[in-house]
Amino acid sequence: MPDLPPPRRRRLQMHLSTAVWMMVAAGGIIWGNLCQSEVSKEQVAWKSKFVVDAKPYGWPLAVTARIVRIRLQPQNTEIHFEPKGGVLYIQAAADALVALAILFAVWYVSEWWILRRKTKS
Repeated sequence: MPDLPPPRRRRLQMHLSTAVWMMVAAGGIIWGNLCQSEVSKEQVAWKSKFVVDAKPYGWPLAVTARIVRIRLQPQNTEIHFEPKGGVLYIQAAADALVALAILFAVWYVSEWWILRRKTKS
């Protein structure tokens, strides 16, 4: 009985090793987004009454920051904390596109490498 070629894939399928490599890459991307960036403190004077201390999170762009505004009043130098924060949606979309591009590259290279090894043998 002649060897029949395997049936054509109906849906998007990948090899198990490709899935493992994609999980490792996704874990690295998540780790990069949850750790505080290297530039941990950014102090900015605003109208010489406010100092902003920002701790950005996100990779490759900072998506959110834990911001503490210290209000310095010149009369009695009282310090008043106003915690603020928010999400920058355009930068979050850019981070998501970078993550998808990395995962696509990992998928493509892994599947190409498996197919190349299979055709050589």
